[in-house]
Amino acid sequence: MDFDTIYTTYYLHCYMYARSYLRDDEQAKDIASEAMVALWEALQTQEIYHVRSFLMTTVKNKSLNQLREERKRLSREQEMLDDSLCELDFRISSLNTSVPEEVIAEDMREFVRKVLETLPPQTQRVFYLRRYEGKNIKEIAAEMGISIKGVDYHVTKAMKLLRKRLKDYLYMFF
Repeated sequence: MDFDTIYTTYYLHCYMYARSYLRDDEQAKDIASEAMVALWEALQTQEIYHVRSFLMTTVKNKSLNQLREERKRLSREQEMLDDSLCELDFRISSLNTSVPEEVIAEDMREFVRKVLETLPPQTQRVFYLRRYEGKNIKEIAAEMGISIKGVDYHVTKAMKLLRKRLKDYLYMFF
């Protein structure tokens, strides 16, 4: 039997056999073609007595390899999905336990710190002593060696800047 006759006789059988397991037309066509090429190559070096058995065994083995590769791919995707779901569960849990007021307060403290960093060092120090250490104006004046009016000037300067920069954030409190 010549190869054209073999191809015409068995290609569709090979394709249908592969298609029944792979459930993918393109993959089944590729495997049927690969089986035909394997037969052609084998016929160049040896005599094949059972062409149909050779082809079906080749299709079976190639289909098994394809399905194993698909299983590996799906397993990797499942692992990635499991990791993504775990990370998503963690984010949901974190969000459920977070207190928005704490997050907003921390953001506001950071914003105020950055705004204060734009002020001259002496104004920063006066504001820090007044607001964060709770010292009164006389104590600050004595500690820094400046007048009470000087302390008042620096506190007023810092407060004006903060009011100006924080006005866009007032919506968060109402």
